Amino acid sequence: AAADHSNPFGGAFGLMQLEPGTAQGLPGWYPGARADSQENLILGAELLAQDYGIFHSWRIASAAYYGGASAVELAYHGIPTSWPAAAAALNTYVPPNNSDTLAQYAASVYAYAQAAAQVEHLAGPFASAP
Repeated sequence: AAADHSNPFGGAFGLMQLEPGTAQGLPGWYPGARADSQENLILGAELLAQDYGIFHSWRIASAAYYGGASAVELAYHGIPTSWPAAAAALNTYVPPNNSDTLAQYAASVYAYAQAAAQVEHLAGPFASAP
């Protein structure tokens, strides 16, 4: 979603591009949190963690962050259990006002995370296989 810095009370806003309604449903939300860069990052992390808790996959959580958990469930007709099971269904849905499908966005995020993990020599779910 495109940033709307002219109106901090409406539209996707801040580093994590959080919508007002989404931000208000997160544990760390308070009035003005989206406009504070550090708080915006924390809210974005809370949302991604919440999505991971639902889908148990970072790729599917990334797709949910982009288009909303309900969009993932709608595209897949339920809660996907793995990325291979979800990828084809999520490749058919483009959220309103966006250009990438849920699957394209998730694949991009995953590729960036893998590249960053490699550069920083990090272990974990995004580390490349040896």
